[in-house]
Amino acid sequence: MTSPSPNAPLAAIALGLLALVPLSACGDNQPARRPNIVLVTIDTLRADRVDSMGFERGLTPAMDALAAKSAAFRDAITPIATTGPAHASLFTGLPPRIHGLRWNGHDLAPDFATLAGLLNDEGYDTAAFVSMPLMLHGMKLGQGFITRSDVSAENDVIRPGAETNRMAIEWLGEDRDGPYFLWVHYFDVHTPFELTDHAERHLGDYQGKLRNGASTIQVQRMGDPNPKAVPWNDTELTALGHLYDGGVTTADSLVAELSLALGIDLGRTINGKAEPAPKASDTVLIVTSDHGELLGEHHHQGHGFQVWQEALRVPLIIHDPSAAPIQIDERVGLMDLFPTVLELAGLEPPTTTPGRSLLPAVHGQAPEPKTYLAESRTSPGRVQPVAILKDNLKVVLMGDEAFGFDLAKDPTEQNRLDIGSSPELTELAEIARAYEATGTESVAGEQPSQARLDALKALGYVE
Repeated sequence: MTSPSPNAPLAAIALGLLALVPLSACGDNQPARRPNIVLVTIDTLRADRVDSMGFERGLTPAMDALAAKSAAFRDAITPIATTGPAHASLFTGLPPRIHGLRWNGHDLAPDFATLAGLLNDEGYDTAAFVSMPLMLHGMKLGQGFITRSDVSAENDVIRPGAETNRMAIEWLGEDRDGPYFLWVHYFDVHTPFELTDHAERHLGDYQGKLRNGASTIQVQRMGDPNPKAVPWNDTELTALGHLYDGGVTTADSLVAELSLALGIDLGRTINGKAEPAPKASDTVLIVTSDHGELLGEHHHQGHGFQVWQEALRVPLIIHDPSAAPIQIDERVGLMDLFPTVLELAGLEPPTTTPGRSLLPAVHGQAPEPKTYLAESRTSPGRVQPVAILKDNLKVVLMGDEAFGFDLAKDPTEQNRLDIGSSPELTELAEIARAYEATGTESVAGEQPSQARLDALKALGYVE
């Protein structure tokens, strides 16, 4: 991306970051087709738990097998580390400050075009099966989906991923004439953390307060002076990591089950026996996450108010049976999935999206470098940081404070750089300030009802 002139008005610079990469510049040589499209979002899965994203933990054999025959994007960034806003950006192709859903108590306004709505208008059958019911009936992220797992607030209990898969796979077995767009959402990596078999094995003789799992409130209040709180020390943080990793292994098994139902052969074995080779189909499977999670890094745990890389980096795998496997290290963003899915269906994205289609990259064309912005959820009385990333540089604004990082030399963001130390950092800080000035309060939806607040409290989003 060409750097804007230092003399350009700051507002124009910010809006310039939202410029569309024309569809005509990418994907022209791809054959016309209307494949089935399945989007899987694994809530709170950070990229460094997935080996195919460039790490070695051994937690994700199914996702790694899928990535080995897919396009694996190893540096994907969410625009915000909060569930509802991140999904709203994915489905609208717009930043949170534009679509207005900036925390999980807000609604997505009905006047935004969504992936499901646009695809449904073109004859796609659309369905959403989610493990967090509030996203559909509360945040209004179900717009455009004809079949939805939850349409009322009668039951806001988080659904295990196994049950979500059962519903989705049952729907997949129905007869239909045209192509479909299916969204499947898992919450198993998010708090509260269950005591999985993986966690049980790795906790060993640990007998601390996280021995039987962890509630959201326990995680949020680690290190509090309250004697009932979980102490903040290496032992407890290690236990927290094991509980988190257990959720990752659960999510991986869910991806394996769904992949098999879609006819994607991962070449894996179960109990020493090879999985049956499924019947191939023209189905594009996208596996990603809405955001990551801090597990003690930077003396934080959680995600919503953070713009550290642990919260922003997510895995992204696009399995297109018409493309050869490839690894892409160039940075991409969740909002890029909006034009990507539309191009898959033969549609042009609205000119308002800053995203660019990733289909050329899926088919072997290296993506051009691009600047990405990220922000935190909105909350009265709290600093709402903004981050901007370009090449190896990252600038973070925290209120009146601004500092930078060289992610190539310092991937864990330990050594802050002075903004005035280089023209590049100064310019990125100016762009971030301009974006920050576009607004801080959501304009979408109404104030949440008491029932909604109670549901958010139960999920740990409201104290």
